[in-house]
Amino acid sequence: SGGELAVAHYRLGLLAARDGDDKVAEALFRAAIARSGDGLPTSHNNLGVVLARSGRLAEAEREFEIALGQTSGAFAEATYNLRLCRSLRRSAAEGAPERVGLLKIVGLVDALNR
Repeated sequence: SGGELAVAHYRLGLLAARDGDDKVAEALFRAAIARSGDGLPTSHNNLGVVLARSGRLAEAEREFEIALGQTSGAFAEATYNLRLCRSLRRSAAEGAPERVGLLKIVGLVDALNR
């Protein structure tokens, strides 16, 4: 079913992100989003992280906002990531690469509990 495939894409995205393959992780998180609709907001959070790690902060910010919207704001990691992303956008020239590593990927157990 679409939900099972969404979770499969999500899991593969986590592995790719963990291995630093953000281009593959991006494609997999996008596939999870396409298959799950609003059912897996952690995919938006994690897509935001990989976008931010590749310097696409405006796109990342939007993904964190979507994740928060899908959870009525009850998503601590997405809140944290959104705040950090906005800070990174304001100070992109000063220290951004090191601070991008502070963004939080959300694992599968947490994803299924949202």
